[in-house]
Amino acid sequence: MKKYLSAFLMMLCIVLLCACGEQAESNGVAIDGATVQTPYAELTVPADYEDHVTTTVVSQEPYVLSFSAKDGTQLFTLSFGKESEDLLGTLKLDDQNVVIYAAFNELDKKNENYAAYSEYQDGINTILQGMIANNDFAAGEIIEYVDNSTFDIKTPVVTMKYPMRWKDKVQIDVSEEAVKFSSNGTKLFDLLFVECDGYLLGKYKDMPIYIVDYNVATDEEIAMQDDVNVILEHLTEDTSFVINH
Repeated sequence: MKKYLSAFLMMLCIVLLCACGEQAESNGVAIDGATVQTPYAELTVPADYEDHVTTTVVSQEPYVLSFSAKDGTQLFTLSFGKESEDLLGTLKLDDQNVVIYAAFNELDKKNENYAAYSEYQDGINTILQGMIANNDFAAGEIIEYVDNSTFDIKTPVVTMKYPMRWKDKVQIDVSEEAVKFSSNGTKLFDLLFVECDGYLLGKYKDMPIYIVDYNVATDEEIAMQDDVNVILEHLTEDTSFVINH
């Protein structure tokens, strides 16, 4: 099944382009088949699941959904946020990313319903196609969630924006001439509104904005320091700011 899934993920783009009439519309309404609701997304499943397959919530946290034939034969499970056998991909939501895995049960080839069970297992393809068509879903990838929200820093010159994820970890000292950033006593960088030995980022209404950075040791401190680029990015959106080239 892992080999099959890998081949499917590689060919999925071609399938989506060549079989537009056989899958869910991009607005999330299934053209055919049924749907299964989860806390994270609505799943599109094959039409015959309604009569032949049942779904059971095995766990709420992490959320695990089991698919089985009506006679109780276990087919596969989907795990949302819990690592399992086969990586399906990452569902990107507004406030989090959810990595989805699948685990397939081994079927008895001697069972008279083996062919039908195998077809039900292949329904994972319909689920994958629906996830890609109807959601922001990265097939075959694990993507870490990054919080891009910001908070305001009011200064005498301009209101700056800095990543929300650092709000409780970075200390910010605002004065008439500077905005100084530190973390637990470690200096990160200063933004100064007076001429100095630092690097000139640009001018805001003819007021210079210089940066002076400091040596830092940890990866987290480096990330905090690098996020001065977030401040600069938002400054460039203001027509009153002229960046130094």
